[in-house]
Amino acid sequence: MPSYDTPEPISVTADLFVGNLTVHATDRTSTVVEVVPTDPNDESNVRAAEQARVEYADGVLRIRSTRLRNWISWSNKTWSIDVTIQLPTGSAVRSSATMGDVVTTGTLGDCQVKSGTGRLRLERTGALRARTVGDIDIGRIDGTAEVSTGSGTIRIGALGGNAVVKNSNGMTEIDAITGDAQVRSSNGNITIGDAGGSVQARTAAGSVQIERAIRGRVDAETGFGNLRIGLAHGSAAKLDLETKFGRIDNTLDSSDGPAPSDEVVTVRCRTSYGEIALGRA
Repeated sequence: MPSYDTPEPISVTADLFVGNLTVHATDRTSTVVEVVPTDPNDESNVRAAEQARVEYADGVLRIRSTRLRNWISWSNKTWSIDVTIQLPTGSAVRSSATMGDVVTTGTLGDCQVKSGTGRLRLERTGALRARTVGDIDIGRIDGTAEVSTGSGTIRIGALGGNAVVKNSNGMTEIDAITGDAQVRSSNGNITIGDAGGSVQARTAAGSVQIERAIRGRVDAETGFGNLRIGLAHGSAAKLDLETKFGRIDNTLDSSDGPAPSDEVVTVRCRTSYGEIALGRA
């Protein structure tokens, strides 16, 4: 296993043609890399691991697996490898793979993660760009974010900056949003816990629920589904609601205007077929 002295956070570039990447970030002063075949009994996996390149210089770790022209063959060869990296907290990671999962633990810096198909499970990152066809599970993002999947479930614990989240087919759940966010789905429900900034949540088919809107603008829209918006106590609301086939259930108290100390949430809701419900969180 290659090992390098790295007293400061490093940058990682991992280009894995087919393979899984695991990154463990801890308070350490060295970086250790392990490359093994995904299936040690598969000759193609063994060859791919033997031919993988690992290089480190000037704070940059580069890992590259061989791109074989005929990797998709009529046989059962997969040419898949597993890469595990142990590195200092705060390191930046950029990874890409035609097929494979990415798992990270600990706190990383800015990251770019892309997989043609595979699951992404990241504990905590700085600014993040993540794209795959598969499930995405992220604990916390401490910067701006662009997260998308072609099909799968997206779960994010906390968004600490402005974000764009796209899901072509599947459920999207975000526990807390600090900045402004656009959350879009072609087919699937959208659920957001605390919305501390402006949120645009749109799905062609599915329901939208925002449990507690605190300030800013909420723009919720669906073609087929229900819209449910909760307003934080102490937040006044300006409402623009419309459903073509459904009912509106508004349990908010009416008033002449917000108090000077109130946060204000502007709420726009549109559904073609479904119910709109508003109340206090």
